[in-house]
Amino acid sequence: MNHITQFGEPNELRKFEKTKGMLKADEPHTFGFPSVSPDMTISPEGVDAARSKKWRDRDAFGEVKPSNKQGPKPALPGSIPPIVTQCADYARLFMSARPFMLFCIGILIFGTQFCVGIFDRDGITFSPIHDMFKDTEILVRVVHSLACQLSIEELGLDPTVKVLTDKETEELTKQRAKDMYPSALVSCGGREWCTIGCPIWSSLSLLGRGTNVWRVRECVRDNNHRRSLAQDVKIMKTAWRSSARTSESDIYMSIPDPYPKGVAAFECGGDVKFPLVGFPITVQNLRNKDRQDLSTATLTPVLHRLILRTVGRPMWEYMSEKDLLIGFRDAIRGRCFIIGGRYHLTQCFSAQGPLCCGHTSPRHQRRQCPTN
Repeated sequence: MNHITQFGEPNELRKFEKTKGMLKADEPHTFGFPSVSPDMTISPEGVDAARSKKWRDRDAFGEVKPSNKQGPKPALPGSIPPIVTQCADYARLFMSARPFMLFCIGILIFGTQFCVGIFDRDGITFSPIHDMFKDTEILVRVVHSLACQLSIEELGLDPTVKVLTDKETEELTKQRAKDMYPSALVSCGGREWCTIGCPIWSSLSLLGRGTNVWRVRECVRDNNHRRSLAQDVKIMKTAWRSSARTSESDIYMSIPDPYPKGVAAFECGGDVKFPLVGFPITVQNLRNKDRQDLSTATLTPVLHRLILRTVGRPMWEYMSEKDLLIGFRDAIRGRCFIIGGRYHLTQCFSAQGPLCCGHTSPRHQRRQCPTN
Protein backbone atom coordinates (compact mmCIF):
# COMPACT_ATOMS: atom_id res chain seq x y z
CA MET A 1 0.00 0.00 0.00
CA ASN A 2 2.94 2.31 0.48
CA HIS A 3 3.38 2.23 -3.32
CA ILE A 4 0.09 4.15 -3.51
CA THR A 5 1.16 6.74 -0.95
CA GLN A 6 4.54 7.30 -2.61
CA PHE A 7 3.25 7.64 -6.16
CA GLY A 8 3.68 10.98 -7.89
CA GLU A 9 4.51 13.76 -5.42
CA PRO A 10 4.49 12.00 -2.05
CA ASN A 11 3.16 13.89 0.96
CA GLU A 12 3.17 11.11 3.49
CA LEU A 13 1.71 11.82 6.91
CA ARG A 14 1.61 8.12 7.73
CA LYS A 15 2.78 4.78 6.42
CA PHE A 16 1.32 1.29 6.28
CA GLU A 17 3.37 -1.47 7.85
CA LYS A 18 2.90 -5.09 8.75
CA THR A 19 2.70 -5.36 12.52
CA LYS A 20 5.73 -7.29 13.72
CA GLY A 21 5.15 -9.06 17.01
CA MET A 22 2.66 -8.38 19.78
CA LEU A 23 1.77 -4.90 20.99
CA LYS A 24 2.66 -4.87 24.67
CA ALA A 25 1.22 -3.15 27.71
CA ASP A 26 4.44 -1.45 28.83
CA GLU A 27 2.98 1.86 30.07
CA PRO A 28 1.40 2.45 33.50
CA HIS A 29 -2.09 3.19 32.17
CA THR A 30 -2.09 0.16 29.86
CA PHE A 31 -1.62 -2.33 32.69
CA GLY A 32 -3.81 -5.36 32.05
CA PHE A 33 -3.94 -4.93 28.27
CA PRO A 34 -3.91 -8.27 26.43
CA SER A 35 -1.07 -8.77 23.96
CA VAL A 36 -2.54 -8.52 20.46
CA SER A 37 -1.22 -7.95 16.96
CA PRO A 38 -3.33 -6.26 14.26
CA ASP A 39 -2.19 -7.36 10.82
CA MET A 40 -1.51 -3.77 9.71
CA THR A 41 -0.21 -0.71 11.51
CA ILE A 42 -0.85 2.79 10.19
CA SER A 43 1.77 4.89 11.98
CA PRO A 44 2.75 8.58 11.85
CA GLU A 45 5.73 9.52 9.73
CA GLY A 46 8.87 9.43 11.83
CA VAL A 47 7.68 6.61 14.09
CA ASP A 48 9.43 3.28 13.73
CA ALA A 49 6.39 1.08 14.25
CA ALA A 50 8.49 -2.01 13.54
CA ARG A 51 10.32 -1.37 16.83
CA SER A 52 7.69 0.43 18.93
CA LYS A 53 5.10 -1.83 20.53
CA LYS A 54 3.04 1.02 21.97
CA TRP A 55 -0.56 1.59 20.88
CA ARG A 56 -0.05 5.36 21.07
CA ASP A 57 2.41 5.11 18.17
CA ARG A 58 -0.46 4.07 15.87
CA ASP A 59 -2.99 6.37 14.18
CA ALA A 60 -5.15 3.53 12.78
CA PHE A 61 -4.99 -0.21 12.20
CA GLY A 62 -5.93 -2.87 9.66
CA GLU A 63 -6.99 -6.52 9.73
CA VAL A 64 -6.65 -9.01 6.87
CA LYS A 65 -8.56 -12.28 6.33
CA PRO A 66 -7.98 -14.72 3.45
CA SER A 67 -11.60 -15.30 2.39
CA ASN A 68 -14.41 -13.11 1.09
CA LYS A 69 -16.69 -14.97 3.52
CA GLN A 70 -14.81 -13.58 6.51
CA GLY A 71 -16.07 -10.01 6.15
CA PRO A 72 -18.18 -7.97 8.62
CA LYS A 73 -21.50 -8.96 7.05
CA PRO A 74 -23.08 -11.64 9.31
CA ALA A 75 -23.92 -15.00 7.74
CA LEU A 76 -26.91 -15.41 10.10
CA PRO A 77 -29.18 -12.71 11.54
CA GLY A 78 -28.09 -11.73 15.04
CA SER A 79 -24.59 -13.19 14.71
CA ILE A 80 -21.39 -11.15 14.88
CA PRO A 81 -18.54 -12.16 12.57
CA PRO A 82 -15.12 -12.76 14.19
CA ILE A 83 -13.48 -9.92 12.22
CA VAL A 84 -15.91 -7.47 13.87
CA THR A 85 -15.24 -8.62 17.43
CA GLN A 86 -11.51 -8.76 16.73
CA CYS A 87 -11.39 -5.20 15.37
CA ALA A 88 -13.65 -3.93 18.17
CA ASP A 89 -11.14 -5.37 20.64
CA TYR A 90 -8.33 -3.53 18.85
CA ALA A 91 -10.41 -0.34 18.91
CA ARG A 92 -11.04 -0.46 22.67
CA LEU A 93 -7.32 -0.95 23.36
CA PHE A 94 -6.41 1.81 20.91
CA MET A 95 -8.83 4.31 22.48
CA SER A 96 -7.80 3.38 26.02
CA ALA A 97 -4.11 3.87 25.17
CA ARG A 98 -4.96 7.17 23.42
CA PRO A 99 -7.75 8.59 25.63
CA PHE A 100 -8.18 11.81 23.64
CA MET A 101 -9.29 9.92 20.52
CA LEU A 102 -13.05 10.36 20.07
CA PHE A 103 -13.20 7.50 17.58
CA CYS A 104 -10.77 5.37 15.61
CA ILE A 105 -10.56 3.93 12.12
CA GLY A 106 -9.73 0.45 10.93
CA ILE A 107 -9.44 -0.90 7.40
CA LEU A 108 -10.77 -4.44 6.96
CA ILE A 109 -9.57 -6.62 4.08
CA PHE A 110 -11.13 -10.03 3.49
CA GLY A 111 -10.23 -11.96 0.39
CA THR A 112 -10.44 -9.52 -2.50
CA GLN A 113 -12.89 -7.27 -0.70
CA PHE A 114 -12.44 -4.43 1.77
CA CYS A 115 -14.28 -1.83 3.81
CA VAL A 116 -13.55 0.81 6.44
CA GLY A 117 -14.86 0.68 10.01
CA ILE A 118 -15.32 3.68 12.30
CA PHE A 119 -15.43 2.75 15.99
CA ASP A 120 -16.92 5.23 18.46
CA ARG A 121 -18.53 5.19 21.91
CA ASP A 122 -21.95 4.30 20.51
CA GLY A 123 -21.07 1.47 18.14
CA ILE A 124 -19.42 0.71 14.82
CA THR A 125 -20.17 2.15 11.39
CA PHE A 126 -18.99 0.26 8.30
CA SER A 127 -18.59 1.66 4.82
CA PRO A 128 -20.02 -0.24 1.84
CA ILE A 129 -18.02 -3.31 0.89
CA HIS A 130 -15.94 -3.00 -2.29
CA ASP A 131 -13.85 -5.36 -4.39
CA MET A 132 -10.26 -4.16 -4.66
CA PHE A 133 -9.96 -5.35 -8.29
CA LYS A 134 -13.32 -4.05 -9.47
CA ASP A 135 -13.20 -0.86 -7.39
CA THR A 136 -9.47 -0.18 -7.49
CA GLU A 137 -9.95 3.59 -7.61
CA ILE A 138 -11.84 3.50 -4.28
CA LEU A 139 -9.08 1.43 -2.68
CA VAL A 140 -6.48 3.95 -3.88
CA ARG A 141 -8.54 6.84 -2.52
CA VAL A 142 -8.95 5.16 0.89
CA VAL A 143 -5.25 4.37 1.23
CA HIS A 144 -4.17 7.80 -0.02
CA SER A 145 -6.60 9.55 2.34
CA LEU A 146 -5.41 7.63 5.40
CA ALA A 147 -1.74 8.10 4.59
CA CYS A 148 -1.53 11.51 2.95
CA GLN A 149 -4.63 13.63 3.45
CA LEU A 150 -6.50 13.14 6.73
CA SER A 151 -5.34 15.13 9.75
CA ILE A 152 -5.12 13.46 13.13
CA GLU A 153 -8.33 15.33 14.12
CA GLU A 154 -10.08 13.77 11.12
CA LEU A 155 -8.85 10.39 12.35
CA GLY A 156 -10.49 10.97 15.72
CA LEU A 157 -8.41 13.27 17.95
CA ASP A 158 -10.41 15.65 20.15
CA PRO A 159 -10.16 19.07 18.40
CA THR A 160 -9.89 20.83 21.80
CA VAL A 161 -6.66 18.96 22.56
CA LYS A 162 -3.12 19.59 21.34
CA VAL A 163 -0.64 16.80 22.06
CA LEU A 164 2.83 18.23 22.69
CA THR A 165 6.07 16.89 21.28
CA ASP A 166 8.67 15.42 23.62
CA LYS A 167 10.67 18.64 23.41
CA GLU A 168 7.63 20.84 24.16
CA THR A 169 6.66 18.56 27.05
CA GLU A 170 10.13 18.75 28.56
CA GLU A 171 10.28 22.54 28.24
CA LEU A 172 6.83 23.14 29.72
CA THR A 173 6.67 20.51 32.47
CA LYS A 174 10.40 20.25 33.29
CA GLN A 175 10.12 16.47 33.20
CA ARG A 176 13.27 14.52 32.58
CA ALA A 177 13.38 12.99 29.13
CA LYS A 178 13.73 9.40 30.31
CA ASP A 179 10.64 9.72 32.55
CA MET A 180 8.61 11.66 30.02
CA TYR A 181 5.07 10.87 28.87
CA PRO A 182 3.82 13.34 26.22
CA SER A 183 1.70 16.10 27.74
CA ALA A 184 -1.33 17.64 26.09
CA LEU A 185 -2.89 21.10 26.27
CA VAL A 186 -6.63 20.77 26.86
CA SER A 187 -9.34 23.42 26.81
CA CYS A 188 -11.86 23.32 29.64
CA GLY A 189 -13.96 26.03 31.27
CA GLY A 190 -12.48 28.72 29.06
CA ARG A 191 -9.01 27.94 30.41
CA GLU A 192 -6.09 25.84 29.20
CA TRP A 193 -4.80 22.86 31.14
CA CYS A 194 -1.66 20.78 30.72
CA THR A 195 -1.73 17.08 31.52
CA ILE A 196 1.05 15.82 33.78
CA GLY A 197 2.31 12.32 33.16
CA CYS A 198 0.21 9.41 31.91
CA PRO A 199 -3.50 9.03 32.74
CA ILE A 200 -4.45 8.05 36.28
CA TRP A 201 -7.21 6.01 34.69
CA SER A 202 -8.39 5.19 31.19
CA SER A 203 -11.43 3.00 30.57
CA LEU A 204 -10.88 -0.26 28.72
CA SER A 205 -14.45 -0.33 27.38
CA LEU A 206 -15.27 0.65 23.81
CA LEU A 207 -18.93 1.45 24.43
CA GLY A 208 -20.24 3.57 27.29
CA ARG A 209 -18.69 6.47 29.19
CA GLY A 210 -15.06 5.94 28.21
CA THR A 211 -13.85 7.72 31.34
CA ASN A 212 -10.28 9.00 31.51
CA VAL A 213 -8.71 10.87 34.43
CA TRP A 214 -5.51 12.94 34.48
CA ARG A 215 -3.47 15.13 36.76
CA VAL A 216 -3.33 18.63 35.27
CA ARG A 217 -1.89 22.06 35.93
CA GLU A 218 -3.28 25.26 34.48
CA CYS A 219 -1.30 26.69 31.58
CA VAL A 220 -0.98 30.49 31.80
CA ARG A 221 0.72 33.03 29.54
CA ASP A 222 2.63 36.15 30.47
CA ASN A 223 2.56 39.48 28.65
CA ASN A 224 4.98 38.08 26.07
CA HIS A 225 2.68 35.07 25.49
CA ARG A 226 5.22 32.70 26.98
CA ARG A 227 3.60 29.66 28.56
CA SER A 228 4.14 28.47 32.11
CA LEU A 229 2.31 26.14 34.47
CA ALA A 230 0.58 27.02 37.73
CA GLN A 231 1.85 25.19 40.80
CA ASP A 232 -1.43 23.65 41.96
CA VAL A 233 -2.22 20.20 40.59
CA LYS A 234 -5.85 19.41 39.86
CA ILE A 235 -7.81 16.49 38.43
CA MET A 236 -9.32 16.45 34.95
CA LYS A 237 -12.02 13.91 34.21
CA THR A 238 -13.43 13.38 30.72
CA ALA A 239 -16.34 11.03 30.02
CA TRP A 240 -19.25 10.57 27.64
CA ARG A 241 -22.66 11.21 29.21
CA SER A 242 -26.13 10.51 27.89
CA SER A 243 -27.84 13.61 26.48
CA ALA A 244 -30.93 12.53 28.43
CA ARG A 245 -29.17 12.94 31.79
CA THR A 246 -28.26 16.04 33.76
CA SER A 247 -24.59 16.89 33.32
CA GLU A 248 -22.20 16.40 36.24
CA SER A 249 -21.06 20.02 36.03
CA ASP A 250 -24.64 21.25 36.55
CA ILE A 251 -25.00 18.89 39.51
CA TYR A 252 -21.74 20.00 41.10
CA MET A 253 -22.70 23.67 40.70
CA SER A 254 -26.03 23.02 42.45
CA ILE A 255 -24.29 21.87 45.64
CA PRO A 256 -23.82 24.74 48.11
CA ASP A 257 -20.52 25.45 49.85
CA PRO A 258 -18.96 24.15 51.99
CA TYR A 259 -18.53 20.89 50.09
CA PRO A 260 -19.32 17.86 52.23
CA LYS A 261 -16.79 15.12 52.89
CA GLY A 262 -16.75 12.50 50.15
CA VAL A 263 -17.75 14.88 47.33
CA ALA A 264 -15.00 16.22 45.09
CA ALA A 265 -14.63 20.01 44.95
CA PHE A 266 -15.62 21.38 41.54
CA GLU A 267 -13.40 23.89 39.73
CA CYS A 268 -14.89 24.27 36.23
CA GLY A 269 -16.10 22.32 33.22
CA GLY A 270 -19.10 21.30 31.14
CA ASP A 271 -19.97 19.76 27.79
CA VAL A 272 -17.07 19.94 25.34
CA LYS A 273 -17.77 21.95 22.17
CA PHE A 274 -16.24 22.08 18.72
CA PRO A 275 -13.91 25.09 18.42
CA LEU A 276 -15.31 28.10 16.54
CA VAL A 277 -18.74 26.62 15.68
CA GLY A 278 -19.82 26.07 19.28
CA PHE A 279 -21.85 22.88 18.80
CA PRO A 280 -21.37 20.19 21.47
CA ILE A 281 -19.17 17.22 20.65
CA THR A 282 -21.61 14.32 20.44
CA VAL A 283 -21.51 10.99 18.64
CA GLN A 284 -24.35 12.22 16.44
CA ASN A 285 -22.44 15.38 15.48
CA LEU A 286 -19.29 13.36 14.78
CA ARG A 287 -21.19 11.04 12.45
CA ASN A 288 -23.12 13.73 10.56
CA LYS A 289 -22.09 16.83 8.66
CA ASP A 290 -25.19 18.72 9.82
CA ARG A 291 -24.35 19.40 13.46
CA GLN A 292 -27.11 19.99 15.99
CA ASP A 293 -27.50 21.52 19.40
CA LEU A 294 -28.63 19.29 22.27
CA SER A 295 -32.06 20.93 22.24
CA THR A 296 -32.78 19.49 18.78
CA ALA A 297 -30.62 16.35 18.82
CA THR A 298 -31.90 12.84 19.37
CA LEU A 299 -30.57 10.73 22.25
CA THR A 300 -26.78 10.61 21.87
CA PRO A 301 -23.58 10.40 23.97
CA VAL A 302 -22.12 13.83 24.80
CA LEU A 303 -18.47 14.50 25.64
CA HIS A 304 -18.23 16.06 29.12
CA ARG A 305 -15.13 17.37 30.91
CA LEU A 306 -14.57 18.48 34.51
CA ILE A 307 -11.73 20.03 36.46
CA LEU A 308 -11.81 19.07 40.14
CA ARG A 309 -9.79 20.61 42.95
CA THR A 310 -9.79 17.39 44.96
CA VAL A 311 -6.61 15.43 44.30
CA GLY A 312 -5.55 12.11 45.73
CA ARG A 313 -4.70 8.48 45.06
CA PRO A 314 -6.86 5.68 43.65
CA MET A 315 -8.49 3.52 46.32
CA TRP A 316 -6.54 0.47 45.19
CA GLU A 317 -3.37 2.21 46.35
CA TYR A 318 -4.50 2.21 49.99
CA MET A 319 -1.71 2.02 52.55
CA SER A 320 -3.54 0.06 55.25
CA GLU A 321 -6.92 -1.51 55.99
CA LYS A 322 -7.82 1.58 58.01
CA ASP A 323 -6.91 3.77 55.04
CA LEU A 324 -9.22 1.73 52.80
CA LEU A 325 -12.11 1.81 55.28
CA ILE A 326 -11.81 5.59 55.71
CA GLY A 327 -12.06 5.91 51.94
CA PHE A 328 -15.24 3.84 51.86
CA ARG A 329 -16.63 5.84 54.80
CA ASP A 330 -16.09 9.17 53.03
CA ALA A 331 -17.68 7.81 49.86
CA ILE A 332 -20.73 6.68 51.80
CA ARG A 333 -20.96 10.04 53.58
CA GLY A 334 -20.86 11.81 50.25
CA ARG A 335 -23.55 9.54 48.83
CA CYS A 336 -25.78 10.09 51.86
CA PHE A 337 -25.41 13.85 51.48
CA ILE A 338 -26.28 13.72 47.79
CA ILE A 339 -29.33 11.51 48.29
CA GLY A 340 -30.49 13.54 51.28
CA GLY A 341 -30.09 16.78 49.35
CA ARG A 342 -31.80 15.30 46.26
CA TYR A 343 -28.98 16.43 43.98
CA HIS A 344 -29.32 13.30 41.80
CA LEU A 345 -25.57 12.78 41.72
CA THR A 346 -25.97 9.01 41.94
CA GLN A 347 -24.36 8.61 38.53
CA CYS A 348 -21.09 9.84 40.09
CA PHE A 349 -21.17 7.02 42.59
CA SER A 350 -22.07 4.24 40.19
CA ALA A 351 -19.73 1.81 38.50
CA GLN A 352 -19.28 4.43 35.78
CA GLY A 353 -18.08 7.33 37.90
CA PRO A 354 -15.58 8.36 40.57
CA LEU A 355 -15.53 7.62 44.26
CA CYS A 356 -14.10 10.29 46.51
CA CYS A 357 -12.30 8.97 49.53
CA GLY A 358 -10.30 10.28 52.45
CA HIS A 359 -6.92 9.53 53.93
CA THR A 360 -5.66 9.33 57.49
CA SER A 361 -2.59 11.41 56.73
CA PRO A 362 -3.03 15.23 56.76
CA ARG A 363 -0.60 15.38 53.83
CA HIS A 364 -3.28 13.98 51.53
CA GLN A 365 -6.59 15.48 50.49
CA ARG A 366 -9.69 13.47 49.71
CA ARG A 367 -9.05 11.56 46.55
CA GLN A 368 -10.78 10.90 43.30
CA CYS A 369 -11.01 7.19 42.49
CA PRO A 370 -12.41 6.34 39.05
CA THR A 371 -13.87 2.88 38.67
CA ASN A 372 -14.39 2.87 34.92
